[in-house]
Amino acid sequence: MTSSAYLENLCDYLYDDLRPRILHETRLTTLCEVCTVLQALMVLDVADLPDEPSDEDHLIVDFDQPKPKGLGQLHISHLLQMVLQDAQTRLFFKAQSVIQADIRYYTPKPEDLIYPDKLVGECTILLLLTPSDKCD
Repeated sequence: MTSSAYLENLCDYLYDDLRPRILHETRLTTLCEVCTVLQALMVLDVADLPDEPSDEDHLIVDFDQPKPKGLGQLHISHLLQMVLQDAQTRLFFKAQSVIQADIRYYTPKPEDLIYPDKLVGECTILLLLTPSDKCD
């Protein structure tokens, strides 16, 4: 078994372990952090590619320089793509449910509706404590 096949196999185990955890995660911040970490890993993988200018007009074959073997050919971004897609999908649906529950179908409680009275009451207390200051 080659090292890249071994690592792909490990990534399959990682995916099998992470997928249920991602699908059952309820915290938006955790899902955001998972997406951020996975995207960073994928960007680092792409950033490791050589910055050689592409010469599309000419085919250049260099037999003197051997191609790197082993881990140099493994691109982890392809292996993490499925995990990232699952995390982004879960994040989207969780955010959608939070917006629906907390914003769209929000029903104010009586204590939420007396908020202006709370401000006036705090202003009155401030006036009693410090009569020299004005409360607007």
